[in-house]
Amino acid sequence: MKQNIISTLKIFFFLIPLSVAMAGEKSKGPVQGKTEAKVVATININVATAEELTALPKIGPAIAARIIEFRETHKGFQKLEDLMNVKGIGPKTFEGLKGRIALK
Repeated sequence: MKQNIISTLKIFFFLIPLSVAMAGEKSKGPVQGKTEAKVVATININVATAEELTALPKIGPAIAARIIEFRETHKGFQKLEDLMNVKGIGPKTFEGLKGRIALK
């Protein structure tokens, strides 16, 4: 009987730290230490809606409206760099957008 109690206690004290460690692992998510690859869709600045444009980094509703106004006034963007002609988009902002925009 004493042997059974000792065996039960050994199992009990072994399982507690194990279950705590496993609980901590589960809370960190299914893939630890790995970053998920983000799918970056390009946005056609000649047809994008204001909502789509505001999904771009550093583009808020006001700049999105200016982009739409510019493309309507100038019959679209002829090259990506034309985006820098929109007030509020300078070279630094353009560099951050370059991989996310297109003229399809």
